Amino acid sequence: MGGPLCTLTDQHKLFVEYYLIHFVGARAARDAGYLPSNSRTLAWSLLRDPLIIAQIRKRTAEIMGEIKAEQLKIFRELMAVGHSKILDLYNPNGTLKALEDWPEDIARCVSSIKQKIKKDGTKSLEVKLWNKNQALDILTKVTGLQTSELKIALPDNSGSLYFPQPKEIGAPVDQKIIDRDEKLKLIQGEQSGHDHGEKD
Repeated sequence: MGGPLCTLTDQHKLFVEYYLIHFVGARAARDAGYLPSNSRTLAWSLLRDPLIIAQIRKRTAEIMGEIKAEQLKIFRELMAVGHSKILDLYNPNGTLKALEDWPEDIARCVSSIKQKIKKDGTKSLEVKLWNKNQALDILTKVTGLQTSELKIALPDNSGSLYFPQPKEIGAPVDQKIIDRDEKLKLIQGEQSGHDHGEKD
């Protein structure tokens, strides 16, 4: 190329789009329609041109915005499922509401609708929601509520202590940790030094 670009052509923009797919300059040049024999040298020049660099940054920002918007949609769907109440689909007398009367947020949580026919010929609908516990489990992870460590605040402004969280609620803490840290014994309701026969 004979110098910096004055403007971006459609082919230049196509080169940027392909480059942002696999981040291989020569391949992006070939995919954009440039001659294979010149693709490596051309890509080297294009990726150092100010207009191409600006276009890459612009498209990267736009793509990241689209990704964040999609993440927000997914998060809202998880929130809807996690906080869903199947009672919202029923009337006070226990009958199922008409489909057009279903609240939008709970309607998005319905995974299946089955029609049941009793022996006497009467029909009823069985509604099933998506897995609420699974949605809440994912939400606790993405919001940071579920961590691999447990933080305990110690009394008298003595700081804080971390120790591995037991796999099951109520499981005993590793005895080695208790023996190693006298502060943890305070939390466990023990008096420091009594285990070793020391005086207060």
